[in-house]
Amino acid sequence: MSDEFRMTTGQAHELAMAFGRNGWTNADVKKMSEGDLLARLLPVIRGQADVKKPEIPTEMTVGGRVYEILSFLREEDNGFVRGDVMVSRAKELGANLGKEDCEFLLTHQDEIPPALRGKVVFVFPDLRRPGDREHVAYLHWDDGGWYRHWYWLSDDWDGYDRLLRRK
Repeated sequence: MSDEFRMTTGQAHELAMAFGRNGWTNADVKKMSEGDLLARLLPVIRGQADVKKPEIPTEMTVGGRVYEILSFLREEDNGFVRGDVMVSRAKELGANLGKEDCEFLLTHQDEIPPALRGKVVFVFPDLRRPGDREHVAYLHWDDGGWYRHWYWLSDDWDGYDRLLRRK
């Protein structure tokens, strides 16, 4: 078996999704591929470097409202849960926000802390896609702004996803 690198179409798709989810542009990807940046990144990916993970704020004030930023994951979840579990925990935590808060945050998105850009997705478990209760709304940083998208409840939800609870 050869040690020669070959990227599959699936891997290319995964990278494209990750770059988009984290706010990268085509110019950013091009710059990353130049020089030795990828060689310097490899020890980090392989766990051979000591990297400090930036702290994600646990609270934010937007438009005069204070929101707690919560994870729904528990240690025993191994990093992800199904959508029905996420919704159940959102209700337990009093973080089952819907349309009004989603639209409020979009309207006041310039006040969402920059430290959260590309680091989290805000989930609104009580806001379902019209005509399709199996998709919930979430806000995601992309291309210089926060945008609402829909995600299928039957998929996995992970540590990137966060709930909000008004204080």
